[in-house]
Amino acid sequence: MNTNDSDIDILVKMEFKKGMYQNFCSLHKRLKEIFQKKVDLVDESMFEYKFKNPKVQKYKDEIKEEILRSVIYV
Repeated sequence: MNTNDSDIDILVKMEFKKGMYQNFCSLHKRLKEIFQKKVDLVDESMFEYKFKNPKVQKYKDEIKEEILRSVIYV
């Protein structure tokens, strides 16, 4: 449920090459300034990590699906 106190979750797709981490951090900071709210900035590649523990992997896959169902592409 969205409220005035809700944070903003943003999923991005970036190629992480040399210097890109600094760009990612700058983007995160700028989005917080623009929206004047807490911003969770997540790169899509974070979903690719495979956990060894099957229970942890299953939980991660469920969360991934929940997040992707709520994505609004812009």
